[in-house]
Amino acid sequence: MMKTMHENFLRLRGSRTLAICLVVLGLASFSLLGQTQMDLAWDLVQAGKLKEAEAAYSEAIRHNPLNSQAYLQRAYVRSWQGFFQMAQTDFDKVLSENPQHVDARIGKAYTLAWSGNYTAAESEFLEAGKLENRPETRKGLGWVALWSGNTGLAVQRFTTYTADNPEDPEGFQGLGDAYLAEGNSAKARQAYQNALALDPAHGGALNGLAAARIAPGFVEISLVGGYSDAFGESGAGLRGAGVSIRPGGNMRFWLRYDNTLSLDNSLLLQREESAAGFMFGVSRSFADFGTTTLETGMRNLPGNLQENLIMAEQAFFLPAATVLKTGGLMISRSAGSPDFLLFSAVRRNYGKAFSLEPTFFAGWRNEGSFFDWRVLGVGEYRFSPTLSLVAGYGGGQQELAGGRESINTAHLTLNSRLMGRHQLFVTGRREAVGDSRITVAEVGLTLALERK
Repeated sequence: MMKTMHENFLRLRGSRTLAICLVVLGLASFSLLGQTQMDLAWDLVQAGKLKEAEAAYSEAIRHNPLNSQAYLQRAYVRSWQGFFQMAQTDFDKVLSENPQHVDARIGKAYTLAWSGNYTAAESEFLEAGKLENRPETRKGLGWVALWSGNTGLAVQRFTTYTADNPEDPEGFQGLGDAYLAEGNSAKARQAYQNALALDPAHGGALNGLAAARIAPGFVEISLVGGYSDAFGESGAGLRGAGVSIRPGGNMRFWLRYDNTLSLDNSLLLQREESAAGFMFGVSRSFADFGTTTLETGMRNLPGNLQENLIMAEQAFFLPAATVLKTGGLMISRSAGSPDFLLFSAVRRNYGKAFSLEPTFFAGWRNEGSFFDWRVLGVGEYRFSPTLSLVAGYGGGQQELAGGRESINTAHLTLNSRLMGRHQLFVTGRREAVGDSRITVAEVGLTLALERK
């Protein structure tokens, strides 16, 4: 599981190590007025009022432009607020006067990491380690490996760090995050519990432990069954099944059986014929960038016909808890022209409980002058980490051989986690194309198995 940069610097904002740095640095001697501003700024930092603290440090610098400690502390505060370029300017100001200032180099390294410049951050941590052998530099290298997506190296670095520094709960939190990103939730839970044994109120470990308890399994087995009424013909049965494996937290492979067309096509239902397919897919997440998904497969149709399917999707992680998705699907046949589908969606979270995802679809086939477009709005409300309700409604138009018909679609899904890990969903969906209607009811269960 990759954390966003925003979550990363918020989590480390309360880091004891950095807080201790600020306390020690604040003991330097300044003019009476400058010291008053420094004391005020530190009080504001402790109260979580970072914007006001930044202003107080700026005032101290105005009274004493040579106050390097004020520059350093303002750099930390700016970095915690996400003003990375301004923070780097302050850190560079301190380093220009004293290139061997370890606190400034460590602060700059974290700032570079939070801004996504992992290569430069690693170099700064290594340079700081050469100047002084501090545990914070080795811990920082662990965070850089984790945030850059190198989970194996992160596990190695945090394992070494916690062995050398068994009194630091943040090191165990980092180890837990690394194991969780690899998909090893059992070891992640143990690491978080070690952190909480040292500090029962450690926020990062508490959040990590909650995430580990509901994390996807190393192996997941899914079954979906249901009932459909397609244009007057009805049927019930197995709609799909699949198995997926996560060799690492940022990769997933799956094989699935898809029987939805057999149950949703009135002609196939009437003739009791099958059009089942098998799909193979892979997805890969990249830290602070997005997730790439590819899927390919085939479906056997009546009359010895065959369809080949290729799907690709790219999700981009954007600021303000926003995800942009875009992709396409091509269906080629042993006879006839292929079908094409393009889609694009934007998902945004509004607070912790609600998210909205409008989606646009466009599909066409050259043969028969077929064109289909629709807009779908989907909202999700999360009652708790284990229970959510998803509702969607949309409309569009279908053109076929010169004729046009309107499209209306709606669905409602209830998602629930069982025993913290397994997933159950119940869905109802209704779609109308002109005067024709299809109604579908589905129940799905996913069993998550941990890696030992």
